[in-house]
Amino acid sequence: MAETIGNTSGNYVGPFYKCTALSNVSLPKAVTIGLLAFEGCSALKQISLPCATTVHNKAFYNCTALTSVSLPEATNIKENVFDKCKALKTLSLPKAIEIGANTLSNTSRLQTLILTASGNIEFADQGYTFDSSIIDLTLNSNKQSEVKYGYQWKGMDWLSISFQ
Repeated sequence: MAETIGNTSGNYVGPFYKCTALSNVSLPKAVTIGLLAFEGCSALKQISLPCATTVHNKAFYNCTALTSVSLPEATNIKENVFDKCKALKTLSLPKAIEIGANTLSNTSRLQTLILTASGNIEFADQGYTFDSSIIDLTLNSNKQSEVKYGYQWKGMDWLSISFQ
């Protein structure tokens, strides 16, 4: 399988666009997930992308059955990646240092977010229309000094914050 899934620029439909029967994806060698790659795959529940480092805009947009995602090597998550993933409960991005606008929009069931990169984690300046107050956040232990007022980090209030 190719190291890049789909295009990373331009305006086009992703390679698995609206594959409504697709329920499981395992791409062990994929490093880059392109624009709109899996947009609208309404039956997609599980993904395995152990080597992906960059996930482009709307890669999993409107994947309404996706419940848990772990991208252990991803450092760059572009805009709207998980927007409208309404069943998403757990998102693990242990190396993410850049998270684009609207990445978590319309993820009303998200309960667990793991962001344990040791470097600075940049959230886009706008577009966060998700309820951080229902999310248990896990950060790298070196982020303890960034947490303010109990459970506030990056200007958002979280249900809880733990460190590892």
